[in-house]
Amino acid sequence: MKKISVPLSLLGVSFLLAGCDTSAKDTLAVTDTLEEKEKGIVEQINAVTAQESQLQKQFSETLKNDKELKTFKDDSSKVFENIQNRKDALDTIEEDASELSDQSDKLKDIKGEELPKQDMTNLEEKLDSASGTLDEWLKTYKKDLDQEEKYFKSLSKEDATYETFTNGIDTLNGQHQKSNETLTQLDKQLSELTTARSTVAEKVQEQENKK
Repeated sequence: MKKISVPLSLLGVSFLLAGCDTSAKDTLAVTDTLEEKEKGIVEQINAVTAQESQLQKQFSETLKNDKELKTFKDDSSKVFENIQNRKDALDTIEEDASELSDQSDKLKDIKGEELPKQDMTNLEEKLDSASGTLDEWLKTYKKDLDQEEKYFKSLSKEDATYETFTNGIDTLNGQHQKSNETLTQLDKQLSELTTARSTVAEKVQEQENKK
């Protein structure tokens, strides 16, 4: 077979062009993934809050239809299904949260002279802030669900009193207040992350289109 030789100068040009293209493509790959994960996280958080809004109704129906509160003992009350649905949603959010962390690492590793450095730095900061708050919310909300489950089970115990009922509700409401405050902060940070991501993606794509 005839040996094929390629001029060194041409190889050098190809390498440099590939290097420029790679940094832009890597950046756009990160922003695409971030967009997907942001949407997934928001969707699952909305699923959690939707389930949460049904909890009071399910709790009231159990009290009305199960005078002996047996369904709190055997976990057949709808409130336990509600809790499990929210746990499942949290598991999905955790997977996306892990991916956010991975994308943050990838973003920090991308180097390129033509990249919008200030916007890239801003995106890194917004991503780290949102990821940190998301992790905090997940940790807090998991504890909330554990306490909810513990509370509902306690209502079926023989030594349960009116104080068990009322004090438990007060405790749950106090815990949820902290979770809601964190969620409000997260909502703001996710919005800022979306703006920062869109800015980087638009500028990088605009530069690529000029080539």
